[in-house]
Amino acid sequence: MAAATAHEKQHRKCREAVRVCVRLRPLLPADGAAAWRAAGPAGVAECAEGAREAPAFTFQRVFDTGVSNEEVYKELVEPIVTRWLAGFNGTVLAYGQTASGKTYTMFGSVDEGVEGIIYLAIERMFAHFGQHSRNAERQYLLCVSFAEVYNEGVYDLLIDGGEQSPLPIRERNGTFYVEGLTESFATCAEDVLELLHTGNQHKALGSSCLHGHSSRSHTVFRFVLAQQALNNGLATVSELNLVDLAGAESMTYEYGAGQQKETRFVNASLCSLKDVVTALSRREKHIPYRNSTLTKLLQPCLGRNGVAAVVCCVSPAAVHREWTRRTLQFGNIAKTVVSAPKVVVFGPGGKMEEVYLKPDEEQDSVMVKVNVARDRDERARATRHALKNAYEQSKILDYTEIRIPTCAGEVFAVGCGTKDAPLALILPGYPGGWDDWEYIFAPLAHAGWHPVGVDMPGFGRSGGQRQSSRTERHDDPGGANSTVSDILTFFGVSTSRKCLLLGFDWGGGVALSLSLRAAECTRISAVVVFHPSWTAPLAPLNSLRTPTLLLWVPAEQNHPYSLGRKLARAVPPSTLVTLDCGHFSADKPAAMYCCISAQVHLV
Repeated sequence: MAAATAHEKQHRKCREAVRVCVRLRPLLPADGAAAWRAAGPAGVAECAEGAREAPAFTFQRVFDTGVSNEEVYKELVEPIVTRWLAGFNGTVLAYGQTASGKTYTMFGSVDEGVEGIIYLAIERMFAHFGQHSRNAERQYLLCVSFAEVYNEGVYDLLIDGGEQSPLPIRERNGTFYVEGLTESFATCAEDVLELLHTGNQHKALGSSCLHGHSSRSHTVFRFVLAQQALNNGLATVSELNLVDLAGAESMTYEYGAGQQKETRFVNASLCSLKDVVTALSRREKHIPYRNSTLTKLLQPCLGRNGVAAVVCCVSPAAVHREWTRRTLQFGNIAKTVVSAPKVVVFGPGGKMEEVYLKPDEEQDSVMVKVNVARDRDERARATRHALKNAYEQSKILDYTEIRIPTCAGEVFAVGCGTKDAPLALILPGYPGGWDDWEYIFAPLAHAGWHPVGVDMPGFGRSGGQRQSSRTERHDDPGGANSTVSDILTFFGVSTSRKCLLLGFDWGGGVALSLSLRAAECTRISAVVVFHPSWTAPLAPLNSLRTPTLLLWVPAEQNHPYSLGRKLARAVPPSTLVTLDCGHFSADKPAAMYCCISAQVHLV
């Protein structure tokens, strides 16, 4: 057998088990006698007459009926949040039958004035952000989403009003993601709390024999944190998933047809989750993530490279004896799941390196263990300083809807930030709209730009006919170049008030072709294009004199890297930066931080 590599040895040394705790809810008047009790700080045993028996199950910690949410958070969740702030992916799941206290644990109770562990986590993370921002150590960007799995469909809880269709789950490079899920940026705790409140208003609730306001769906409240060290430009991106699972119930209760359907789907998805956890505990090669929507959605959370914790919420009542036993059995399996947490660190220019750390290592050691190139030129330092100051002074972004008259019809646009700042015009792919690139707005605004995204004619909320996707048609009357030129004029862009053009795919090609126009290049300060589409001859690009940043993911099959190299050779003042971060849409904050923030000194 071949000797293990140094990387493999480090991987083995850094393994750690999933943290599993049990929480017993208080007995209710209708529960009757107790069948389960806490047996010391780490055991759960069945109540028996006569001599006290040894605990039937043991866990890292057992929270008895009088324990508060604050104690549960400090013991179980705070270590996960701390590791997430250091760059690790983290997950906390609340598991148990209906009416066992899962939602109370995760969200608390408004009527009782009790905060759940999600609210406590929000307080902790923003206290951390404030401390490190004041000390001029790091800058942060936080993205929040809130999804529910209801009857095997994924729904966006941050969308207001009306019934919505289930969002599609796509797979790319072996990883599942939800297409079209709202991702909102938050600059303060109040932003996150407002999103949390909005999502809770849209959750699927129902009445059952066990609970008058029972959650009939699984919910995933997800944070994506991009952070950058200001002394060396190194960046990490990490996810924190706080999951409130719907409770399992027996089908023997007298439900209506709708409730029976909900219960079947909930029970089936929880069985699939148990299958996944069992496979992970046995270290099987095949993990059955595909068996349900829930396990697909949780695939990034349950993988072997993050930190995870499970709080098993149980009822001590005799009438729930077997359901409690099943929950404890699930926890018994989950505690044997072993992971090797790692941090993915992006260096200047998007270079990526994976770092495994032991559980007891300091979080700041992530940034000193990475062996990546550190570009310390004066312009980069000045830019990071400007970004830091802008971030500290930034406020909540107010988005403004704009209607722009153009030669091709009225164009819908959305802008934010300071209107007196230089314009950064964002051009979408084909087909696409401004909201595909909303996550770029915040870093641009923090860097001193006035970002504006548009729906090109015929797309989204813009009228008119769709323009050709062919580069050679951009100069047609009423075509893409004339449309964008009218947009620049609308915003007062001139030779003395230049703008930045950013484009993806088709929009990237439009940005390049517009810069070739003699009348336009004098009012464009720079071009940043991601996977630009270019179907015309390359020779005309030799005359382009606008500073150009080309961003490319070599692994992206739909945009061959060979075109990126050709464009870099054809455009004299261009810089080609590659991102080894998988597909761009799955790592938005990573690419944004590594390119838009770190490379903004080029523009």
